[in-house]
Amino acid sequence: MASRLKQMSMDSEQPMNFQAVLQSTLDALRRRADENVLDEIRQLTEREGPVGLAPHIPDDHVVCGSAGQGGLATVPWIAIFPPDATTTDGIYLVYLFAADVFIPRIRN
Repeated sequence: MASRLKQMSMDSEQPMNFQAVLQSTLDALRRRADENVLDEIRQLTEREGPVGLAPHIPDDHVVCGSAGQGGLATVPWIAIFPPDATTTDGIYLVYLFAADVFIPRIRN
């Protein structure tokens, strides 16, 4: 899967860098009440985030994200899984997006 994501990244005209994905996701979550925001958050966590991270991780790792099953999750996420890890077993890195926590804008 990671190789496929890396290929998607190369095929994209200009994939978002991961810092921009994080900031855009937080901005979108602050607009959670807007009924049109779900598609934007889904695009950021399930496509743009993984594509932005894929070039920076080992080929045997998997990057995926979720904005929820059906409706918007309370805490959308993007995770990096080593070869033997799953969401229920192992150690992995995960970015959790909580809309109820104030996070200042990311600066360079």
